[in-house]
Amino acid sequence: MVNKHRELARLRALAELRKNRELARFADVQTGFAAIQGQIDRAAAQMRDLFQSETPFSLEEGRLANLLAQRLTLEARHAMAAQRELRPAFEAARARAIAEFGRAKVLDEISARNERAAAR
Repeated sequence: MVNKHRELARLRALAELRKNRELARFADVQTGFAAIQGQIDRAAAQMRDLFQSETPFSLEEGRLANLLAQRLTLEARHAMAAQRELRPAFEAARARAIAEFGRAKVLDEISARNERAAAR
């Protein structure tokens, strides 16, 4: 019985380490994903601000606005492509983190149940 408790404690510790490792990996991927989303959002906001002018553009201002709009569109498209490329890694990291979190929770529940049964 003592060996069972010791083995369960080792499994719990291992599951906790794996959970923390996978949560850290997911946090890293999520941070990158959020940074890319921030680039997309900033480009969209700049584009909105660019064309919400109260005064009409001069010809030169219109040309500059058009060039800036092209640059912002290109930046947003590149960021969206990067996000598409990162999505599989994001989803895989999320799935691994969920699995390890669930494994650790189940082992905690089994351990608590065993402790309650031993206390009786």
